[in-house]
Amino acid sequence: MIALNSLVVRIVALLVALAAVAPAMADAQSIADACIARMANQVESGQTLIGNAAENAVLRIETLDAEDARPSKMIAASRTGQRIITKSAERTRQAIRNEARRCVYTLVRQDAEQAIIDSVVDAAQAAQQSVTNTAESAHLMVHDALQAALADESTPV
Repeated sequence: MIALNSLVVRIVALLVALAAVAPAMADAQSIADACIARMANQVESGQTLIGNAAENAVLRIETLDAEDARPSKMIAASRTGQRIITKSAERTRQAIRNEARRCVYTLVRQDAEQAIIDSVVDAAQAAQQSVTNTAESAHLMVHDALQAALADESTPV
């Protein structure tokens, strides 16, 4: 009978321990999910800024071309657009890095499972790559607009 009571006590202790750990794991996953969602929002905002900068630069180059502006003015418009694209991408990637660091720090302090921490790190890397890809496409769009405008002028870039 004593052995049975001891077994029951151990089982109850195990169940209590599992009950205490399960919410912490769920909390860690909730924290990770919220962090990943914030990074996704940062990507979306950054991509919008980058896209707007590219569109504005292309429109400015095309307007200058239609006005028969000097090539130096079109080149300056291109450079301005390129700088804005680069800065927007850098700021967005930095915001993603900051969010990921805060999240990983919080998860480590809560003794979260490594798989949960890894999911945040992987999401941050994917988010940063997405911003980089968007910026590269935007740079190319501005470059192509400048090339087209300068081709009308028979001036090499």
